[in-house]
Amino acid sequence: MSAKKWKRHMAVEDDNQQTRLQHNGNITLSEPYRVEMTVLQDYRQVVFCPFCLHYGELRTFLISTKKGISQSNANCPECKQGMRMSTLVADMNPEQFADFVYPYAKSGFWKKVNFTQWNQRLRSMGWSFRFWARYKELKGEGEYDSEEAYIERKQREEHEAEEY
Repeated sequence: MSAKKWKRHMAVEDDNQQTRLQHNGNITLSEPYRVEMTVLQDYRQVVFCPFCLHYGELRTFLISTKKGISQSNANCPECKQGMRMSTLVADMNPEQFADFVYPYAKSGFWKKVNFTQWNQRLRSMGWSFRFWARYKELKGEGEYDSEEAYIERKQREEHEAEEY
């Protein structure tokens, strides 16, 4: 036996995943093994799109790619906006949703949203009061701002918008 054949023969004998032919004609694995499949998401989970507040099962938001289903990105079936899967499956209350929307607003959140439909759905979810209270708190709008403070704040916001 040549050196190459001997190395190949030894590699086959050391391979635990090799099938072996028994003398009685049965084929067996040298050691049984299990294949474990991990499912990253429960595709029946009900989620909502942050841009149009469309409720639906996660499977309707999935994106199919050449390599299979995207585990990191999703598209809303109604408004067609793309989003991260982590944003979509995040379990948020109204205050946490306001914490998500407020910094995103400077990156164009309100341009992606049909505001009348979005606000109506926010109200039908029962989140409107708590969301807007937190959003105004983050924005710095106090419930009891004087008229002068309001005008001052609006001028400051306009000045900041011009700088961008």
